Amino acid sequence: MAKASNKRKFQRFPINFVLFPVLINAPGLTDLTLDPHDISMGGFKVLLPEEPVVGSTFTSTIELRGKIYNECKVRVAWTHKNNTQPPTWSTGLALLVPDPRKEEFEGRLTQVLTDIGKTPDGAASSNGD
Repeated sequence: MAKASNKRKFQRFPINFVLFPVLINAPGLTDLTLDPHDISMGGFKVLLPEEPVVGSTFTSTIELRGKIYNECKVRVAWTHKNNTQPPTWSTGLALLVPDPRKEEFEGRLTQVLTDIGKTPDGAASSNGD
């Protein structure tokens, strides 16, 4: 279980699905549709029912406020086993959006964060956590 919070490049924002609808489908990671607990310009924190392998990469589809981004990659950046029954794992997913949609995705994410009163620090990038 590696936790990389001290290596984080981008500020994280807790999100409320009603204000910030984002869904992630990553079939190789889980059969569940994931709704992140927090978000940054570099990735998401999600809750999983099974421990994933840190460093593994999965093809995903991300829906960000009604717009669908196919063929995105998510990489498991870190995991943390929660003290729950049944066990769950908080998991950091680094986001890798393919060009040419990367700039569009980051612009949309920045706009959505701004709309809900959050201001991301620094320049947008899809290679963080």
